[in-house]
Amino acid sequence: MYKLNIYKLLVLVMLLTAWLWAGSCSGSSTVDNNPPPGGSGNSSSGGVTGTIVDKEGYPLGGFDTTIRVYNQAGINVAPTFNPPEAGPEAGKFNIQNLPLNQVLTFEAEHVNQSIGRNLGYSQELFFSTPGVLDLGNVKLDNPWLQLGWDSYKQKDFQQALTYFQRALTSRKLSATSDELTLSSSAYNGTAWVHVKRGKDNHQTNPMFPGFEWDEGITDFNKAIINFKDADAWVGKGGALMTMVADVNADPVQMGPNLPIYGYVQSLFPQAYTCFEKALAADSNYICEHDLIRANDIRVAELFITWLIGGTVTLNEIENFNKSTDINEASMQLLSVLPDLLLYKPYPQK
Repeated sequence: MYKLNIYKLLVLVMLLTAWLWAGSCSGSSTVDNNPPPGGSGNSSSGGVTGTIVDKEGYPLGGFDTTIRVYNQAGINVAPTFNPPEAGPEAGKFNIQNLPLNQVLTFEAEHVNQSIGRNLGYSQELFFSTPGVLDLGNVKLDNPWLQLGWDSYKQKDFQQALTYFQRALTSRKLSATSDELTLSSSAYNGTAWVHVKRGKDNHQTNPMFPGFEWDEGITDFNKAIINFKDADAWVGKGGALMTMVADVNADPVQMGPNLPIYGYVQSLFPQAYTCFEKALAADSNYICEHDLIRANDIRVAELFITWLIGGTVTLNEIENFNKSTDINEASMQLLSVLPDLLLYKPYPQK
C-alpha cells in the first residue's frame, strides 16, 4: 500500500470543500386570512386556533413563545397566552371571545437569545360575524434573517453580517406570510458569513489570520444548541474541512510546529460527527443558500471514512455515482475515490 503525498491530500480536501460554497435556491407559500363562519367559539364573538411551529415544522411553546391579540389602540382583547411546550398540545392555541367588527392583530413571537432565535408572526384579523379562524401551522420568521440570506446569496457578506446581527437584537417582529425557507438561527447566518469570508481571504492572501474561522466555529456552536438545526451542523462540518484545506504559506504547518496530519486527525472526525448530526436532524437536507444536499454530505462522509482509516468499497462509490441529487464537486470527488483506495490514508509515519 502506498502513502498519500500531503500535497495531493490538500488538493483533494480543497476539492471536497468546494461543495460548501455553491449557488442558491429559495421558495415560498401563503396563508389564508379569511375566517370561516360558525365553528366552536362563542355565538357572539370570534375565535382563532392553530399551532405555533418553527420553519422545520416543530412546535414552539413554553415561556419563550408568546401569543397576544390586540386592537388598534394596542390593548389586549384576550389574555396573553404561552402554548404548551411538550406533549400532544405542544404549540397549540385556541383563543375565543374576540370582539366583532374591530380590526385586530394576532401576534406570536419566540425569543431565545441563547440560540440566536428572535422570531415572530403578525396577521390582521377582522370578524364581521361570529366564527373561528383556523390558522393551521403558524410558522414564525424574522425579517432580518431573510435580508441577511438575500445579501449572502448576492455575496455582499458585510451587509449580510449586519442583518444577521440585527436579527439577534431586534425585537420588532413582523411577517405577513410564511415565506420561511430560511434558517431560524441568526447565529447560523453569522457563522456561514464568517467562514465564507475567511475562506475567501485565505484564497487571496494565504497569510491572512484565521480569526474569521474562529468566529464562525464559535457562532456555529451557538446555533447547534438547537440540535435540530441541520444547516448549522452542515456549516460547522464544512468549516472544519475548510480549515484543513486552506493552510498558510507552508502547507506542512498549521500554526506553530503543528504538522498538517495532526490537524487532519483532529478535525476530520469532528466534521464527520457534524455531518452525522445534520443527517439525523434532516435526512433529506437541502440547503437553502448553497447548492448542498443530503447526498453531498454522505459523499463527504465517505471520503472522511477513507481518510481516517475506515473501510470504503467500490460498491458504495458506485451507488453514489448513480445518484442524480449530488453537486458537481461531489461527482468530481467520486471520480477519484476509486484510485484513493490504492493509497494508505493518514497518519503518515
